[in-house]
Amino acid sequence: MILEIDCTSDASTPFFDQVVTLDQAKYRLRFAWNTRGEHWTLSVETDDGESLVAGQVVNIGRDLLERSSSPRKPKGALIALGKSRSIELPGINELTSRVGLYFIEGLRPADEMIAELEQWLATALAAGDTAKAATYAARIDALKKALSDAARDAIKALDS
Repeated sequence: MILEIDCTSDASTPFFDQVVTLDQAKYRLRFAWNTRGEHWTLSVETDDGESLVAGQVVNIGRDLLERSSSPRKPKGALIALGKSRSIELPGINELTSRVGLYFIEGLRPADEMIAELEQWLATALAAGDTAKAATYAARIDALKKALSDAARDAIKALDS
């Protein structure tokens, strides 16, 4: 499931908090406009105040939760996407209008899935099991292609 998080921003509110439900738990999103760098930062906390991510620049196309190693972070990816294929950072008035914030539930980071498959591939090769190795190699290739296709489809959907 993909959830679009409405986080309308403007110059009159360069700092704001928002409570959202992600992966069936409540989290506080703290947005802050960095005037020197001219970009938004995001901090994410659990409902009882545990910091999961602090001061993460809201970059386009990157999982904003990836730096967190907490077992309490939601299972999924929190991603900012430009609504017109733009990769420019959102301006002070552009959260939601030009750049959307999306939570993709249940999504494991792609690099984590690929790394796990690559470990299995190495184990199979070390054991001389070429059949399993070929299966793992095919899964890695399929995953990389699926991720590329999914990213392209997500951008097309946002453009329509």
